[in-house]
Parts: sequence; C-alpha cells; structure tokens
Amino acid sequence: MAKKIAILGNISSLVKEENESGGEAFERNVIKRLAKQLDALLIPTIYDLWYIFNNEDLSNKIKSLSRTVNISNVIFDILDKKSFNIEYILKKYIEEIKSEGVVCLYQPDYFAPHALINTLLRAKSYKYLRKLMYGETVYLADKLKIPSIVEIHGLADISFKRLFIKFLKYKIKYKFDFNLFDYKSSIKFGLLDVLHNRITNKLTTDSNIKKILVVSRGVLDYLGIKSSEKVEVMVPANAVDEAITNYRRVENKCGYGVFFARLIPFKGVLEIPYIIKYLKKLNVDLKIKILGKFYDEYTKKKFYDIASELNVEQNIEYLGFVPKQKLYEIVSKAKIMIYPSHSDAFSLSILESIALGTPVIAYDIAGPKSVFNGLPSVIFSKEFDVYELAEKTSKILNLNDFNYTNLLTNQETERFLKQHTSWDNVTIAIYNELRKTCYIS
Repeated sequence: MAKKIAILGNISSLVKEENESGGEAFERNVIKRLAKQLDALLIPTIYDLWYIFNNEDLSNKIKSLSRTVNISNVIFDILDKKSFNIEYILKKYIEEIKSEGVVCLYQPDYFAPHALINTLLRAKSYKYLRKLMYGETVYLADKLKIPSIVEIHGLADISFKRLFIKFLKYKIKYKFDFNLFDYKSSIKFGLLDVLHNRITNKLTTDSNIKKILVVSRGVLDYLGIKSSEKVEVMVPANAVDEAITNYRRVENKCGYGVFFARLIPFKGVLEIPYIIKYLKKLNVDLKIKILGKFYDEYTKKKFYDIASELNVEQNIEYLGFVPKQKLYEIVSKAKIMIYPSHSDAFSLSILESIALGTPVIAYDIAGPKSVFNGLPSVIFSKEFDVYELAEKTSKILNLNDFNYTNLLTNQETERFLKQHTSWDNVTIAIYNELRKTCYIS
C-alpha cells in the first residue's frame, strides 16, 4: 500500500490563469505533477487559505478541482461555517493528517514570514504569532512528530544587513533619488533578519525537519548556512515550459531592451532610468520596454519622476502586465534583458529570457549568480553599480552578429536549457528526495 504524503502549499496556484511570481509558477507545476505521482493530500497554507476564504470565485474553482484532486476538507469546512479561526483550522489540519494516514509533510515553497504574520494580524489571531513563528510545516511536524521536508526559495533574499550599507554607498556615488528602505521598512526588514536567523537555526536543529531543499547555492548564503547534512541544492530546481522554445529567436533582433518583473524597488525598477542615463553617456540610445505591474502608486510615480528628472522618458515604453504569449513574443525579439534585481533566489525571469534567445545583464547577487554563472548568455555586474551595468550592456549591444549569436548558441547555454525546460525534470528530482526521506514508493 502506497504511503500518503501531505503537501502544504499555495493550492490556489493550481487554478489561477496567470502566475504573478516564480514561486507560484513553481508550486503550480510541481504540486499538480506530484499529486498525480503520489497518494497526496493537498493542504493550503494559512495565507493561501485566507486568500481562498475571501475570494468566492477562487473558492468555487477549488471546489471543482477537489473532484479530481485530494484537497483538504478544512477549506470547505470553514467556507460552510463562514468563520476563519486559526485555532480551529490547525486542530482540523492535525485531525485530518492523522485520519488520512499521512507519513510525511512537504512544503514546496517554505513560508514567507511577512505573509503569514499579516494573515494572522488580519484574522486577529495574535497568540499564534509566536506559535507559528517558524511556519505551519514546522508547527505541524512538531505536533505530529512526523518527518518533514521544506523547500526554500526566496526566504531571506532581502536582507537589511546585506543591502543597507551597500545601497548608501551607491546612493551617494550616483545620486539616487530614492530610498530602498524608509524608516518603517528598515525596522521591518531589520526584524526579519533576526527572524530569518532564528528560522535557519530551527530548521537545521529540529529533529522533525529531515531535509532542507534549496533552489540555489545562493540561498545558503542568504540563510548563513555553511554546512548541514540536511541541505540539498536541487538541480534542476526550476524550469520553464518546453513550449517557450517555440518563440526562441537569436537572430534578426529588434533594437530594444526589456525589463520584466514585479515592479518594486527590490527588483531594481527605480534603477532603470539611471542605467539608461549612463547608456546615453556611452552613446547608446536604447529604448527599454518595461513589462509588469507596479506594486503601488508611490513606486510608479517615483519611477516616472526619476525618468523625467534624468530626461530619459523617451527611452522608456511601459507596457504593463501582458499575457504570457505576448510577453514571450516581446522578450524574444529584444536585443537584451536588463535585470538589476536585488531579490532573487533563482530567477525565472533570467531563465525565460535566455530560453527565448535574449542575453541578460544582471546584478551579481548570490542566488542567480550561483545558478547562471559561467553561461555566456548571462553577464553579471556589481550590485547597484548602474554605470558598470550600462557599460557591460553597451559591450553586448556593440557585438557583431557572429559574436552576439555565440552568446546564445554555445554548448553551455544549450546544455543548461535542455535541463531546465522540463517541469518533469524538476518534479522527478523532488520525488527522489521524498522517496529517500519519507520511504514512499
């Protein structure tokens, strides 16, 4: 008889038509494949459960999905009761896991503390701020005394300690007219640094957490883990759909650049106008198409204020959020992807770009650098150094056709893409870890 596993994740990602983040794309692709391969019970995180509870259309889609997939009955229980009570939810999760005969827990995207904290505050479940300090999986594993596996993506990739002094140095050097941290966010991310340290210690010492999977070696740097027998760096850790290669284009490019991501300061969107400024000083007149949704009106206004101040508005074309197919068409025709992100554990944006045949220039942060370093199609520049990034961009744009094409058609890039254009490959790697750790067939 097959042993049952519980997968604790963002179950709503299975029914969303568009994925807003790499984490959601990962969960959707991995969870649906594991649910077919394993006898699995799908349990939503507290954050995801709150999202489903407050979205009637989404809850109806989850109900329809439950006809073919084994989804936790707790979702439908609280929907019927019209009550979101954390104590009741956790009690029911424990009862359900026991009654279903679950032998192992797996969380494909180990929790974002701020998302869980915000949910607990909205639900007025203050006493669970401490009880769920290390997330639902650790809480449930310790209560049930069953082996558990967590997979870490973006935990601790934004660090106040790592970024603040470095940002100030370059803010002074390049006269950045924005702050990466204001007073409020400085306190928030400073406290999160402390929490991340405690989480790292808990995960590495808790006897019920048997395995810590990470999507890149850079995650270990973010977490401060030097060595642990529990840790496994997953390869391949992420993928893009194989169909993306139908859009791949390495020749006859259009003369524009692209930037696509969540449009927040930590993704470097406010540095784009400065990069354009220095490109123009290097006699490179590049238009950059920006795709994505601004996180808030303040960031959007600040972006356009900086662009106006630097007189680079004519070099920016904001396209907003576009469907995947349209995104692929635009990126595949671009000459270069400019990606000054400060927050990535892996970066699906970089992977998508090189799969589409567009080279990338990015900051040398630990996550992406540990994944893509050594590929001619991905060039790294010092973080926050907008002039160096502009200079390296200029060199790529000035390559002749033969050398430009060689950035994308070399053995290293082709081998890498073969490995990372199949979600089945990613799921198989995870399945093998589950099989070894949880002794499932």
